[in-house]
Amino acid sequence: PGLRSLVEAVHDAGGKIGIQIGHAGRRASSSINGCRPMGPSAIPELGGEFPHEMSQIQIDYIQGCYQNAAQRAKRAGFDAVEIHMAHGYLIHQFLSPLSNRRSDRYGGSLENRSRFALEILSRLRQELGDSFPIFCRISADEWVEGGCSITESKRFAGFLERGGADVID
Repeated sequence: PGLRSLVEAVHDAGGKIGIQIGHAGRRASSSINGCRPMGPSAIPELGGEFPHEMSQIQIDYIQGCYQNAAQRAKRAGFDAVEIHMAHGYLIHQFLSPLSNRRSDRYGGSLENRSRFALEILSRLRQELGDSFPIFCRISADEWVEGGCSITESKRFAGFLERGGADVID
């Protein structure tokens, strides 16, 4: 209801409004959310808590949470949704070779490391329909040796475009 009031105020003023949805992953803190952080691999954020590696059940659950968040945003009247895939948050953690050491279908090659993000995008596209704008915010370069490079990010942006993203931020 609070977000719906915000949307109505922006619309009443003649504007459009989008909302960004994301998950902190291993950057989360048990002192805030009451549970141990999770990530693609059991690799802690610098100075952070030791996360547990997400199981397939947890991956499916979190992807469903993104889908539910997008559904609530649309019901609240938002004009667009942006999926936060950048800045070391959960989706970016799956993309980065520095934080993703998985050996299953979510690790290794860029195609595999992109799978988590692309599955979320697919769920949102299915939930929101073809005409509802979906933005994807990415980090183009991690600026750390062994991290995501501009070359990989260009390829990833292509995956997002083919997957139904309307805007790559």
